[in-house]
Amino acid sequence: MKRLVIGSTIAVLITALAALFLTVGNSTTSVSVTTKHIPVSEVRLSNLNAFEAQVRREVPLGTPKREVEVYLSKQHIPYGFAEPDPDISDPNIQNVFAGTIQNIGTRWGFPASLAIRIHLDQGERVDKVWFRVDYDAP
Repeated sequence: MKRLVIGSTIAVLITALAALFLTVGNSTTSVSVTTKHIPVSEVRLSNLNAFEAQVRREVPLGTPKREVEVYLSKQHIPYGFAEPDPDISDPNIQNVFAGTIQNIGTRWGFPASLAIRIHLDQGERVDKVWFRVDYDAP
């Protein structure tokens, strides 16, 4: 009699787990993740990935040129803009916002800065966002 009770109890548990697995596996769960905004003054080598992801979220592909200018100014990112120039054959140095965040840390005794490039397409919308850490000789 005890074996029958234990066996049927195990069968009920397995059925319940299977039903739970099917329910959870077939449902879509929405999880809201809040990330802390990183001001330019707090950008460091240790949080570069989070800062880059933040910029890519806040300036997605297709963002118009004017909105990029407003964003860079509001975020206090020093920048310049290289106008399109038919005499320049390299597309990487024209129609692009170029900014630098200085003093984000040091590595091997060299001060680091973050170069940011926001490239625009011919319609003057964001086409590519690019980052590079530069190390300056002391």
